[in-house]
Amino acid sequence: MVNQDERRFFVRIPVSFPLKFSLTGSSLQCIGTVSDVSIRGLGIFTETSLSRGASLDCWLLLSDKNRPFYTKGEVIWTIQEGGKTLRAGISLSNPVTTGVAHVLRQNS
Repeated sequence: MVNQDERRFFVRIPVSFPLKFSLTGSSLQCIGTVSDVSIRGLGIFTETSLSRGASLDCWLLLSDKNRPFYTKGEVIWTIQEGGKTLRAGISLSNPVTTGVAHVLRQNS
């Protein structure tokens, strides 16, 4: 069996910043924390229950000074981390090259 890290094609960069998201078509906004980012995906922590295959509208809150970076994604996997915390992998429908570059600039 191949583990998750061995199957990844893009390098994940550890980060920590907030995000807001909603299920596509829903007006209910949820919050979470981005734990890692790559060109094609995000790792997040949230207390919101998510199902594999759910479509999300995401707003990455990269800094207080800039507008949130908007992208769409799909929940690829979830793991209950204990208590109410859920860890999820989000595959992004559009590459976030600009957003990743912004994160790298802020963290360098």
